[in-house]
Amino acid sequence: DEEIVPGVQMIQAPGHTCGTCALLVELPKSGNVLVTSDAVYRAESWGPPAVGSAIAWSSLAWESSVEKLRRIASRNDARVIFGHDAVQMAEMRSRGEWVYE
Repeated sequence: DEEIVPGVQMIQAPGHTCGTCALLVELPKSGNVLVTSDAVYRAESWGPPAVGSAIAWSSLAWESSVEKLRRIASRNDARVIFGHDAVQMAEMRSRGEWVYE
């Protein structure tokens, strides 16, 4: 895990692949956003309990990463954006929430 530029932290979240990462982005107006990428595909996977997928390099690493991301989201009061959640994307689009500042 490392801050790659001020306000953007890359978080190691292996499971889907051994190199999967997520991003925690601190935005001055919108607040903190955790972008899970392929670490958590959909809200249904987030849990608790975490619900895995057959598309995983390591199910154990994936479950550990989901727990880690939950702790980070909670500690940073971050909005979580999942990697492939069509329902979340449609809701965000309908509310005009595609632009973050």
